[in-house]
Amino acid sequence: MTVLVEMDMPMPRELIEALGDKMGVHTKAPEGLVSHVLSETGEGCHVMDIWDSPEMFERFRDSELVPQMMSFLQERGMTPPEHLPDPKYTPVYDLVRGS
Repeated sequence: MTVLVEMDMPMPRELIEALGDKMGVHTKAPEGLVSHVLSETGEGCHVMDIWDSPEMFERFRDSELVPQMMSFLQERGMTPPEHLPDPKYTPVYDLVRGS
């Protein structure tokens, strides 16, 4: 089931973009990722992704995102969070892909 995955990340946009660059997700999207959008909030950033399924997002989160984020933050002398914020899943029924 295709889902919208939303999370509020307590990190500045520059750090999230640098992590994405390090992971190479802008040139080779993770399997199952349909779309990724990031917006700034007063406390960090709001992530809105569309994934083929919650399980595909969770596989990416657990095997790639969390380990690489922890390493990325430690390399910069920052204390990584104990865990990522819980994602909010919303089923997606009408997905239109632009050309």
